Amino acid sequence: MSERVDYNLNDFQQDCLRTTNRKLDWSQTVTNCVFGLCGESAEVAEHFKKHWFHGKELDIDKVKLEIGDIMFYCAWLSDVLGFELSQVGEAVTDKLRKRYGEGFSIEKSLNRKD
Repeated sequence: MSERVDYNLNDFQQDCLRTTNRKLDWSQTVTNCVFGLCGESAEVAEHFKKHWFHGKELDIDKVKLEIGDIMFYCAWLSDVLGFELSQVGEAVTDKLRKRYGEGFSIEKSLNRKD
């Protein structure tokens, strides 16, 4: 797979949406996305658990795909809630800048106002 430097979050979101089940109603779609996020997050954890506790080699390419699956469900859920993925990214970036300024520190974390 070639690297696409110009591939942005909204392009990713639109590509993901091409493969979603549009026959589900709103509630079913949200439920599917939430369960999908939980399941894919657990799969990431499972790779690390097997590496740390079962002695298996960590396959970061498989972890990358699981992270991509999480992003898929984030893209779909964002769409259902009326957000472009870039808006979600911008909102969390703004939140983190307000919270930590130019970088994380334990002191800033302990004394957060939100």
